[in-house]
Amino acid sequence: MSGEVRLKKLEKLLLDGPAQSNGQCLSVETLLDILVCLYDECNNSPLRREKNILEFLDWALEKNAAVQRESRSKLFLLTCRNMNRV
Repeated sequence: MSGEVRLKKLEKLLLDGPAQSNGQCLSVETLLDILVCLYDECNNSPLRREKNILEFLDWALEKNAAVQRESRSKLFLLTCRNMNRV
């Protein structure tokens, strides 16, 4: 399968969303969780010295920080909402 065909297929899956993809698509939250998990595993691994792993860690550093920052702010909002209900 060519790169263009794969790109169009991926684009269709993302635009249709998880509800219409018959289980073939992951949610954005799941993909972000996978990114954070992969970053943490690579960062805490002896493999981190390898060139490809280092390139991934450099690429994902800011993205990982943004995802974790967003997760903390959502958790804070949920905590505040739950405290107001008590």
